[in-house]
Amino acid sequence: MKRRNFVVIAESKRIKKGNSTGLVECYVSDQKGSLVAHSTSTCLILKGNDESKRIKL
Repeated sequence: MKRRNFVVIAESKRIKKGNSTGLVECYVSDQKGSLVAHSTSTCLILKGNDESKRIKL
């Protein structure tokens, strides 16, 4: 397999933030500015910093 140097640039933005969830979007482009990937994600917002209060899965 031939190895190539490849630079990508990722940009993300928050679309909406609620009390317990948020929606984010990300665009990944190559060094020429062409779109390589696009994603959206729903994220759970964990309140507080105390890990002992969180449910371990």
